Amino acid sequence: KDWKAADPDELWKLDVGLGFSSVIESNGLAYTKGYSDGKILLFCVGAANGKVIWKKQFPCSKGDNYFKGGSRSTPVVYHKKLYTITHDGDFYCMDSNTGRILWAINLVDDLGGVRPTWGYGASPIIAGQNVILAVGAKDSALVALNKDSGKVAWKSGSYEAAYSTPHKLQNTDEIAVFHGSGLSIHGYIDGVENRFFQHKTRYGINASQPIQIENKLFLSS
Repeated sequence: KDWKAADPDELWKLDVGLGFSSVIESNGLAYTKGYSDGKILLFCVGAANGKVIWKKQFPCSKGDNYFKGGSRSTPVVYHKKLYTITHDGDFYCMDSNTGRILWAINLVDDLGGVRPTWGYGASPIIAGQNVILAVGAKDSALVALNKDSGKVAWKSGSYEAAYSTPHKLQNTDEIAVFHGSGLSIHGYIDGVENRFFQHKTRYGINASQPIQIENKLFLSS
């Protein structure tokens, strides 16, 4: 953490492949995704030393449409479970300590989702008892699954998926979703859409995260 010196000491580094996933940490373990040889690579490493604890591979297209391609979204860890999605739409709930797959679902085949042009880039979020996904289906753009069983809890919305991760609003039971048509505010318990603000962009590229400051939301694209 001390960067007062001209160059901080490099403690460890690891090649995880091509992509845009961020790194998360939980209980001393770090997780991220990369891409190599036709597969998404999911890594769990010791945060202190970079030692690989486990690694999983999932077949997936490179998705190099006007950019280099690779992984998109970031995994989420909650109560010893890891949730992750590939840009082709395969969604997994796994044991975060061992990498064992507990259940899986495909956003297109099982939920009727429509992949956006550059694949699914929004990360899952945990809200209450559910994990919430931006699916982009015609009559169920947003889908909540029970975080333990994967059973559908509710479906809501009729807009195209974009690339921004749903955002839990502070001090409310609501989430904000920046999708292909703009911003929607939903109750995360039942999925009911409470408010909508139209904000369209070329090719539906709403990709940045809404920023909440007190009772205001700031959007950019």
